[in-house]
Amino acid sequence: MEAIELNDNWRECDTSTLDELAPAWFKRREVLQEKSAEYREFMAELKREHAIETGIVERLYDLDKGLTVVFIKKGFAESCISHNDTNVPVPRLMAHLSDHLNAVDFVFDVVKENRPLTIDFINELHALACNPKSGIYRRPGSIWKENQDPSKKRRFQGCRK
Repeated sequence: MEAIELNDNWRECDTSTLDELAPAWFKRREVLQEKSAEYREFMAELKREHAIETGIVERLYDLDKGLTVVFIKKGFAESCISHNDTNVPVPRLMAHLSDHLNAVDFVFDVVKENRPLTIDFINELHALACNPKSGIYRRPGSIWKENQDPSKKRRFQGCRK
């Protein structure tokens, strides 16, 4: 599969905020690499945060801010969820979080391998992020629920239900 060609428009983006943060990040990265347990925990929290935000951005669920903080710090545990912490059934929420964490892990692995951005990569990422564990099946460009009439599929952008 051929790599996706990106144009140079990204070079015109304002990166001044990131440029100002870069020295502090590089210094912190050195400290974290010296303490591997702290680095692993930092990365685990970062990945859990990205996994949570993926579902929120895709409008798959809403989470209470307190639960979000607990999930980032402690991991995804059903026992931490109270009655009004989310707007979806707990098993569906846990399936989405697991799928999204797998997708985040996949992206980190791909970056480590310096793998090119290809259509195959996008398809693999989509398959991980939109796993049909919850009974909602997603394919690029369409979505339908189990037992739904296939002639009534609706188009979508992303992994929304």
